[in-house]
Amino acid sequence: MKNYKLMTVMKNKRLTQLQLANALGLTQGMVGHLITRRRKTSIEIAIKMAEYFGRPVLEIFDEDDITNFFFLKSVSEKNSFGGFLPRITVQTSYALH
Repeated sequence: MKNYKLMTVMKNKRLTQLQLANALGLTQGMVGHLITRRRKTSIEIAIKMAEYFGRPVLEIFDEDDITNFFFLKSVSEKNSFGGFLPRITVQTSYALH
């Protein structure tokens, strides 16, 4: 079963797998695996994507798609997961070429 949430946000921004991969410092293959759910995403990548798309993590991934989701949920403040994760800071810079 595909990750239709991720596919939808990519489609809304008119991004290819390669463009998203380049913007986030991933490989196209990794993005493909996340879409087809052949691979779970790390907490760090989930947060990077949420920040990049300006969407809450759970609007891009299901709980089962994220490695160590229950740990993440336990350290985040109430309702913070819907916003990104204020207790976990990821410094990023994105540019589409």
